[in-house]
Amino acid sequence: MSKEWDSGFGGAGVDTDRGRDSDVGMDYNGFTVDLLHIGLTIKFELLRHFRRKRIYVVLAFSLFISLFYYLIGNIVNHNFPDDWEEFTFINLVFLNFFIIIIASVFGGDSVSGDFQKKTGLLLFTTPQRRTSIFLGKYLASLLAVHFFITVIYVITAIEVTQLYGYSTLSMGFTQSYLLALLYSASVLSLVFFFSSFMKNSSTSSIVGFFLLFLILPMMSGIFMVLWTEPWFIITNQSALMYYIIDSGHDFDSISGVSELWVGICVIISYLVLLLISGVFLGCRRQMD
Repeated sequence: MSKEWDSGFGGAGVDTDRGRDSDVGMDYNGFTVDLLHIGLTIKFELLRHFRRKRIYVVLAFSLFISLFYYLIGNIVNHNFPDDWEEFTFINLVFLNFFIIIIASVFGGDSVSGDFQKKTGLLLFTTPQRRTSIFLGKYLASLLAVHFFITVIYVITAIEVTQLYGYSTLSMGFTQSYLLALLYSASVLSLVFFFSSFMKNSSTSSIVGFFLLFLILPMMSGIFMVLWTEPWFIITNQSALMYYIIDSGHDFDSISGVSELWVGICVIISYLVLLLISGVFLGCRRQMD
């Protein structure tokens, strides 16, 4: 039997026929085997997140963010806004900060952790392409991030329906949720990119966090002072998650907010370019 050696994106030369021969009674092609390997990596990474207890910590944080305003307002008999859009805006005001935190938590050690702790010595010798390993790691982190964003939006929707009625939620709320999922995928890909070439997982998390939370917003502010629209900066697109809730907003009239489809294209561009670059660098990287 002829053997195919995986060097995709600079892989370590793994005999992929071993992966095919190990599947008893089934004749998978290479693409199907890669999908199975990605699924196994996702399962392993999610189990590792649970063992580290980070899932429970972030879940508690997401519940705090989504319930704080509603519960405190009821305790002190606060008069909530007349419009559900304003209530939702207030309830989600920390969403961008939350996305940056959880992306740094789950993406910072996606690749660098295996090189730092030398677990890659075992992982990279398995009959699995490095591309499927790193894609599986990214997708596992993405599932975790999307789960917590979904928790926040579901709780917010319940609060809105309790305060304003079941017929109040509009398509803008769903669009905001979808934009949050897309934006978080792009933010995670940026942290994943740093993790692909940095030696220390803590360093990649910290660099990704400060770049997204401080440096890029500061650059956006400087460009706005210079009367230049910072449409090309990823963090500038986070405002779309908020303003899309009110479907009556004209994005062109809001300072610092990109036109909707421009913003979506920017988010997707960051996502694709950074994810491909991260996988490429991870596959080229060698154990020290």
